[in-house]
Amino acid sequence: MIKYTADEQHIATLTLNRDDKRNAFSGELAKQILMCFADAESNGVRVLILRANPGVKVWCAGHDLAELDLAKLDTENAIIEVAKKIQSVPFPVIAMVEGSVHGGGLLLLLSADSVIAAE
Repeated sequence: MIKYTADEQHIATLTLNRDDKRNAFSGELAKQILMCFADAESNGVRVLILRANPGVKVWCAGHDLAELDLAKLDTENAIIEVAKKIQSVPFPVIAMVEGSVHGGGLLLLLSADSVIAAE
């Protein structure tokens, strides 16, 4: 669901890798993203690039509706938890966007320090 790399210059890249589901957020995807952010913090990352696989039509479709529990649309929401983490890390997060963004995926973009978008 996630590809994560960090190089010797302390630049990390977190790639959403759930193309078959249009990178829709699930609880498992959120856990993986949060683990990557924890790793980035503990290893002195200076910047993190958040992206999807090249050439995708949808960067993020928001929450996976198959998993959505309408009774819990509050702070327990996976997208909100990840957005809060993006806002609180001590390094800049750059969202590199190619493709459309839907629903809660927009919250991720608004949480990033910078957004670089292609068509």
